[in-house]
Amino acid sequence: MASFGQLVSVLALGVLSGASGGCTPGSASDDGDGGSGGSDAATTSSAHVSSGAGETSASGSVTEGKLGVVVIDVQETFVDGASNPDMPSIIDRTGALFTLAAEHEVPFFVTFEASQSGDHALHAPLVPLLPSQASDFIKTTFAATGLSSFANAVEAAALTHVVVVGAETDVCVMQTVLGLRAMGLTVLLEQDAVFSEETNTSPALRRMAQAGVLLVDQADVSGYVADQTHLPVGNDAPVRIALPLQTGVVLTNLTSAGIAASGDAFKTQKLARLRELLLVSEWFELPVYVEDVAAGLPAELEEYFWGQLRPIDQIASDIAVTQLVFAGTDGGIATSVAAWDDGRDVFVMEDALLAQGSSADQAALLAPLFEQGAVPTTYKSFWYDMTKSVDTAEWPSQAWVQKLDEYYPITQAPEDLPPI
Repeated sequence: MASFGQLVSVLALGVLSGASGGCTPGSASDDGDGGSGGSDAATTSSAHVSSGAGETSASGSVTEGKLGVVVIDVQETFVDGASNPDMPSIIDRTGALFTLAAEHEVPFFVTFEASQSGDHALHAPLVPLLPSQASDFIKTTFAATGLSSFANAVEAAALTHVVVVGAETDVCVMQTVLGLRAMGLTVLLEQDAVFSEETNTSPALRRMAQAGVLLVDQADVSGYVADQTHLPVGNDAPVRIALPLQTGVVLTNLTSAGIAASGDAFKTQKLARLRELLLVSEWFELPVYVEDVAAGLPAELEEYFWGQLRPIDQIASDIAVTQLVFAGTDGGIATSVAAWDDGRDVFVMEDALLAQGSSADQAALLAPLFEQGAVPTTYKSFWYDMTKSVDTAEWPSQAWVQKLDEYYPITQAPEDLPPI
């Protein structure tokens, strides 16, 4: 996905009058399977469909249905920008899906971000494999479902299930998958055929699984395409899609003492994301809540937010705020989340949350919150959740666009932040 920091490169395409990034490559990378390593298997196993001939689901049940394939933004620029160690294998698996879909005449939808030519063309090795029944769509919204022609085509195909592959795991893939789930489809994410510039995609995978997405692999998909009488029964979980104009930020126990006491191995990286979160909150005029307004922000961060902090108790009366993003430190976060998750969607920005203990301690602390419905997120996913589109004309608020010249020079692209 292109980031805000890649604004200039997107404009250089000559296809948009004003754009932020989206799926344009930055500097970070993803691991081979679209995840971030060790914790993924444990955190997503409940939504994983066992490998085989398409005979199991998260519930162990199967059903007859109609399957389609959605390929998200497998464009030259994004393939080139990915540093997945097994990108050749990812492309091979994607090509195998193209071939299989052609053989079985499966409804096939291919999206392109911003343009379909030059470095935004379909990755060259896949072109000769493109099924004859494929429909292509040029989108500007990160969620392909935000493009009415795409959403209408998927609906007209009368699908029950859809396999999704492509880029980026934590932006366009995730937003499209959530949109497809909101349309009522059972979504099968072929997790060994998605990729990203981002190293830390575990929160995105867990967020999708939490929304009822089934995480599958190439062997699973091959079985489903070949035999659509044995498709997995979906998980009808709630889908929480970000609402930018109804979002507030909660900074939990964020003090200089808390920062100094933190032994978080990623302290520097998380402080960089807290800095950007504060700048963007100022830019987008998001309410920022703290426990002690009089104490203000810690000295390390106070220069990045000039607005009026709000006492955390004010959340109760700010009825326009229906979604809360928690960041800061993990001290007391369980209590704070529990106090405000009644009737509000709660997001926890893991890469802007300093651990007071070890990383393992923080994972153990957060796991019950996610099981109870708090949504895992990252600063990068938050940025794209807020802006929604590469075209600034489609941003949720044109007031944000009017401040572009003021804030562009002092913010960093999510992809340019130190990797986690």
